[in-house]
Amino acid sequence: MRTSASHLRTKRRRLELTSILTCVLAAAALCAAAARAQEADLTGSAGVFIEPKRATTQARERNAQARTAPRRARVKTATPSPNSRTNTPVASNTSNTTNTPNTTNPKTPVKTAPPVTAEALNARAGAAIEAGRYADAVEPLSQALKLKPDYADAHYNLGVALGALGRQDEAIESFKRATALDPNDSEAQFDLGEALYAKGRYAEAAEAFAHVTRVAQVNAEAFENLGDSYSALKRYADAAAAYRDAARLKTGDVAVLQKFGYALGRSKQWPEATDALKKALALGPDDAESAVNLAYVYNNTGQYRLSIDMLKPFAAAHPEMTAVLFNLGTAYGHLAQKGAKNDKERKELFASAVDTLNQVVRLKPDWPEAHNNLGVALGNLGRYKEAVAAHLEAARLYEEAGQRTPAYAGALFNLAYAYRKGGDKKKALETYEKLKAVNPGMAERLYPVVK
Repeated sequence: MRTSASHLRTKRRRLELTSILTCVLAAAALCAAAARAQEADLTGSAGVFIEPKRATTQARERNAQARTAPRRARVKTATPSPNSRTNTPVASNTSNTTNTPNTTNPKTPVKTAPPVTAEALNARAGAAIEAGRYADAVEPLSQALKLKPDYADAHYNLGVALGALGRQDEAIESFKRATALDPNDSEAQFDLGEALYAKGRYAEAAEAFAHVTRVAQVNAEAFENLGDSYSALKRYADAAAAYRDAARLKTGDVAVLQKFGYALGRSKQWPEATDALKKALALGPDDAESAVNLAYVYNNTGQYRLSIDMLKPFAAAHPEMTAVLFNLGTAYGHLAQKGAKNDKERKELFASAVDTLNQVVRLKPDWPEAHNNLGVALGNLGRYKEAVAAHLEAARLYEEAGQRTPAYAGALFNLAYAYRKGGDKKKALETYEKLKAVNPGMAERLYPVVK
């Protein structure tokens, strides 16, 4: 139970909410990189970037489960000492009072029940919250606030109870009243931030968590949650700054380092992203997602051999993890285009890209980027008929999903090129006309190749 001198707070873990960021591996100087328009996908040419778990999102699940799996809530109570005086209004309680004269001893004073104070009602509600009986806490807290409307602790506890009952909008209002009465109550600000985040009100959540970090500058979880809120808003540079402080305060926390590296990567702070993700991988050497994201950073900085050397063991250990395979295939393709030592190695690298990306499309046949990248590798090996089939499938998947995006235009570009290199000028020109309707600028760059 939370008293004026002692604070107990429930640590709320957040629901994994994972988002994968994809891109097209395009033939050199032939196709601009493009991305699939799904969820929070990213434009790039370095492979898949996996968004780490945002711990804050688990608050939604915990609130939804509150009735069946009650939490031990953090509670505020303020119990005055027996000798203290209070100006708090009281509610009369005469249920145990007798008006019958005492015939035995007329001088004996009449006994009355103690007055019901706001503090007593808050204490009763606090006990109910601690026991997980959140519904039983609402009425006494409402009574307490009628007696003492400026009772910050009761507003806070009402927010706890309402939030546990899934009444998030009301909980937010209670937390807001508590923080308005006591702006420096960092724990109330923290829970306000969590409640706002659970409702998807990320900008307001960020404001609440930022306030906590100003009042309690060593609250690592507040910095982490601030980073989560900025990430949800796609303010990745701000998220990186918040995670930097969280990582400083939570030394050796793999999850924080993963999110820090991700935010740095999204804001193209490559050297620091490399450092953060290498630290995460050193602490969790078997974590494939850290390896995938570090490979994404390596691919963005031209370190394809490092990417390949790191991912090959993970591909062997996780033969069904498409993100590992996709980034490995991407690294093979980029190294073949930009860093092969000779023609023999170039062909070997493209052949490795084909083998790896074939595994991806077998495991995930509805992934258009994988088909498109496979087509690029096949085309670079002169296997134009197979390249056409791969690009046709990529274009079909984009069209089926209604994705008339730059990624779709890239697939059409590569398809037209494969048709032309395979000797089918008619099909190449037909595809060029289709591309022209979608992306005239890309079509203009294609025309000298297919005319």
